[in-house]
Formats: sequence, structure tokens, C-alpha cells
Amino acid sequence: MQPHRKYDLFRLPGIVVIVLFSSLASANSVSDLKAFYSKTTSLQTEFRQLQLDEQGVVTQSQEGRFWLQRPQKLRWVYERPYRQVMVNDGERFWLHDDDLAQVTVRPSSEALQNAPLLLLSGGPALEAQFEMTELASKDGLDWVEIKPREKESDFISARMGLRQGIPSVLELADSLGQQTRILFMNLRLNPRIDANQFKFVIPDGVEVIGDTEG
Repeated sequence: MQPHRKYDLFRLPGIVVIVLFSSLASANSVSDLKAFYSKTTSLQTEFRQLQLDEQGVVTQSQEGRFWLQRPQKLRWVYERPYRQVMVNDGERFWLHDDDLAQVTVRPSSEALQNAPLLLLSGGPALEAQFEMTELASKDGLDWVEIKPREKESDFISARMGLRQGIPSVLELADSLGQQTRILFMNLRLNPRIDANQFKFVIPDGVEVIGDTEG
């Protein structure tokens, strides 16, 4: 992968995706976040991801779609300006980079361990690995800050903004001082998702790195 323009989901801030969860709006956004895990079984959304430098200037813009089937199945696709596909089928995590003609595969447990992806599955491990704090409302959004308890993590912090209980903005900060802002559009809760979305078929003519047999 080319680190100057792409981000590995195994190491923040590729996904990008850290928290797409909430419930009905209330006075406690952290409680909303936790409640949403118990009520949401699937999720589908479009997104726009912006990469910002230390001065807050946008250096890169990407667009795509995301599907989630709890507890540990997901598909994250960058569609523009280049294509990159990440799939977790519950046993293995697949990363396909079209430009590099390369597929990287890792065990799901390894990919999710001490990583932002852990936030997608919820459960006791969430609170064991991350600290969540309610922040003041701003710009019409209710905010939650999330920090890893592991000091050596590349992931420093994340902030999720909720609008009427629905995820609207996600802001990530990494250890290099870079920031990622993800805007969610047309988010659907608990849709019926085709199981094939979470199956990865290795394309012909690509280099495969990792154990495909798990």
C-alpha cells in the first residue's frame, strides 16, 4: 500500500469507520452509543472521507460505501478517486488494492485486536479497550470522544457527532498529527444485507499476502 495516500484499516485511520453507532437522542451521548449496540444488527451508509494536515487543510478526498453485519462482518469500499475493498467475513480480514494488484489477508482476531475496528463489534471488549467521554454539543451535533486505553496504540482519539441520534460526522486523530473526517450520508439502520457482501473472492492476477486458509 502507498502510505502517502492510502490508509490501512488495520492501523488507524483507515477505517475509518470507527463508530457508527447511537440510539435515540438523549442527554447522555455515551449511553446512546452503548444502547445502539444492543439494538443494531446491521448498517449501510455512503460516506465521504477527508484527510487533513496539521493546519486543517484538506489534502485528500475519498468517497465510498460501507456495510456492517454484527457482530464481526463488514465491507468497506472506497469507490472514488480509486478503488480499494476491505472485507471482514468473521474469520479473515481481506484488503484488496486495485492499484497495487494486491490482496492482503489476516485473521479477523488479529485485525481487530487493539484497533479501531474493535468498535464495530461492540460488547465487553469495547469498554475494555476504549474510554468514552461525553462532550459538549456543538454545531447542532451531540459529541462523544473515544480514546484507546492502550498507550502504544497509533490511534490517539476519535470524536463522533450525532444529529438527532444518527451518526453524522466522525473525526479521527492519529499519532502523526493527521486528521481524518468522515461524513455519513443516507445511513440506514438494520437493513437486510445480502450475505455475499461479506464474502471475498480473490481476483485473478493479483498478489496474495497472508494465509488464505486461516
